[in-house]
Amino acid sequence: MTTSTTDNATRNDGKERILLAALAEFAARGFDGASTTAIARRSGVTQPLIHYHFGSKEGVWRATVNDLFERLGREFMAAVLANPPGNGNARATFLALIREFVRFCGKYPEFPRLLYMELPVQSSRSAWLLDTRVRPMVNQILALHAQFARDSGMKDVPVGHLMAILTGAAATPFALGTFMQDAYGLDPASDAMIEQHAQTIASLLENGLFVERRQAPR
Repeated sequence: MTTSTTDNATRNDGKERILLAALAEFAARGFDGASTTAIARRSGVTQPLIHYHFGSKEGVWRATVNDLFERLGREFMAAVLANPPGNGNARATFLALIREFVRFCGKYPEFPRLLYMELPVQSSRSAWLLDTRVRPMVNQILALHAQFARDSGMKDVPVGHLMAILTGAAATPFALGTFMQDAYGLDPASDAMIEQHAQTIASLLENGLFVERRQAPR
């Protein structure tokens, strides 16, 4: 029995909806609190379709993480291609990557929430996440940091501290969700807020990392 093109398209569309629904569910409830039943309900598909594509809750969780990091990788690659680091352009590349990371966190606020839930606790999932997704990205960041430090006049800031500052500043407003609205009157889901935050973080880091502080007049 052959599968029609329409059936394949329906299944692929269902797979995309499952991944987005699973991201929301895992970010909101954690792995233990989430269920394939809730993911099916949220995505508008049948539970057997989830098992058809991913096999188990663990399978859909890993696929969700992979999909998220692949989306981030594509965004980073687009930023690098638009601002290649050669020819004295390393500073512009660095700042473009910062802005893109903030935009990504604004577009997918579930990204930091999911990481904050999984990485602090030692488990088979956190080990898999660290080994397959986080550590390869960290190695790329280390290589880029060395190039930026060499070619752009970046101050000698330990990369671990720099990344903690960057990720915290970039992700926290979106991970906090409605708190930003309640406390500061800012809508973290709005395009204007996301872009303003991206430009603000890039400007602060540019001045802190590349521009020597002026001494106050005596």
